[in-house]
Amino acid sequence: EEYRVLLKVEERDASGQLLRRLEVKRFKKIGDEWMIGETMVQRIPERQKTLFRILDIVRPSSDPEPSSDAITTGP
Repeated sequence: EEYRVLLKVEERDASGQLLRRLEVKRFKKIGDEWMIGETMVQRIPERQKTLFRILDIVRPSSDPEPSSDAITTGP
């Protein structure tokens, strides 16, 4: 089975200055499924970083919602 996913996305202003970056840091296999394990979002001018970490998958009936943990760091 093949998956396609963006590994890094960058947002720039009209002059090309980097504002924000979203980057997949790690993949994780939970049960039989591969998931994005960690994603880092950086706000460049503010030097703020937020790490999203997928801990587990809970699938109640027909509405799957992974649980996650977010850690934010700044200057």
